[in-house]
Amino acid sequence: MSVWTVLLFNYDKGHHEAAKMYGSPDREKAWNQAEKLTGHIVAMWKGDFASEVITRKGQK
Repeated sequence: MSVWTVLLFNYDKGHHEAAKMYGSPDREKAWNQAEKLTGHIVAMWKGDFASEVITRKGQK
């Protein structure tokens, strides 16, 4: 299990916000899990030191 931070634009509130998400260490699975949150994903990163940063689905 990994900790991901997701930066998303919340359509309901009209601003950006960050959320902690506990999920799969696999990027694709983590992105799919983040898509279930309210809003558009801007970026997401793994761990406290942003060891992996993803800005679009399927990015390697």
